[in-house]
Amino acid sequence: MFKRRLRVDHKNRQEIISFKKHIERKMVPYQIAVPIVIAALSAIITASMIFVQYADSDKSFIESIAPHISTLLETQDGPEIQRFLKAVSSKHGSAIEVISKNNEIIGSSLDSARIGTEFKKQSKDINFLDLKLNNGKLISIVNVNRTNGPESTGTKLVAYLNLNSILYVAVGISLAVFIFSFLALNWLISKVISIAKESLSPLNELEKSIREMKSHVEGGKFENSNIEEIENIRFAYIETFEGLNLANEELAKSKAKELATTAYKNLIHDLHVPVTALRNHIKIFNHERATSEDKEKALTRIVELAEQVLKQVKAARSNLALDVTLKENDIIDSVIKAANDAQVSLFDRPNIQVKTNINQKKIYIPHDPVMLGRAVSNLVSNAIESASNEVIIDVTGFEKTVSIKVSDDGKGLKQEDASLHLQGRGKSTKADRMGIGLSSANHIIRSHGGKIIYQQSPMGGACFEIQLQGASV
Repeated sequence: MFKRRLRVDHKNRQEIISFKKHIERKMVPYQIAVPIVIAALSAIITASMIFVQYADSDKSFIESIAPHISTLLETQDGPEIQRFLKAVSSKHGSAIEVISKNNEIIGSSLDSARIGTEFKKQSKDINFLDLKLNNGKLISIVNVNRTNGPESTGTKLVAYLNLNSILYVAVGISLAVFIFSFLALNWLISKVISIAKESLSPLNELEKSIREMKSHVEGGKFENSNIEEIENIRFAYIETFEGLNLANEELAKSKAKELATTAYKNLIHDLHVPVTALRNHIKIFNHERATSEDKEKALTRIVELAEQVLKQVKAARSNLALDVTLKENDIIDSVIKAANDAQVSLFDRPNIQVKTNINQKKIYIPHDPVMLGRAVSNLVSNAIESASNEVIIDVTGFEKTVSIKVSDDGKGLKQEDASLHLQGRGKSTKADRMGIGLSSANHIIRSHGGKIIYQQSPMGGACFEIQLQGASV
């Protein structure tokens, strides 16, 4: 199967939370706001009901005494009316006045001095829920009459109940209702959130099944689930998996033909450096002014280069199935030999200075000296051809990795062009053909389990960095 590694932007990455946590966060505002709103409405309704209850009670009371007042009015017994009003007012807790149809006060439990005066309200009535409020008092009014008595004379009974006495009761009860309603609703919503979170448990099973699908499909094991959505996803995955396998088989056949052609193209390109170096070493060996030491070194490299050429030809015949033999070798020695070969093969650019920066004496890492040398030679020869004056090779060993950087002071490459060259899809600057040197080097390094990274050189040109794992400094 094809494998794709997702690139994660850790800098701008948002917090990832579970679905249960997401539901909990979304519901928390409602867990507080809803109980407060409903509890407040309950408290207001309770207070209103208390006021209405007091008003109805007050009105019922004065309705019950209205017949007796009517009888006293018929006998015109003013003192008895006044005595009766004060007696019932003291017992009930409300002030009561008798008002004639001419708006004159006939009797009053508030003050005897008000008798005979005009009835005047201290302020405008406030009507609320069939209640009349005036100057901090709850007012109830009924007509004075009795059964089988004379027709209505227009006389009225007015009762005044102080709001302070009602307010303490209303606030106390309403506060109790608010607290109880808030706690009850908060608990209820908490239970709803808990049940909602528990109902998401099948999602964990779905996630687990998705993660285990690959091993199950490849191993032929699949336990059926009783969840329809999971089964649908599972079958869709199996169909996709089988489809990809068939597509991979067809792609492999097509790729094999392509590799057969590419292998020989790579061979022609990659043999340029070792063959040119081989020719120049033969010239050094046969030169009459060469010292014995120079001839001995040249002869050693002639044998090594000949073996490298044979190995590259063998790899091309195998359609680039590189015969890489990984052994614990000193990578510094392999890099230096490859750099020297690249320099020898480019005698026509003697003005280019190649510098090697190596801090460690030896760095042992599993690699194939010939094939790795071939990759390094490609990078160095490309750098020499592109450079204006200087090429620098940096070899740095870390705790478990090694870095090989080849930098030049040439014109450099655009990032997208470098990517195309590493993939073997870039155009060569030396001829009207595909540039395959970097692609070959990239293929070799990947066969070693490493990678090649392109970046801008500090000198202004190109810098290709080889990174390999398993270093032992």
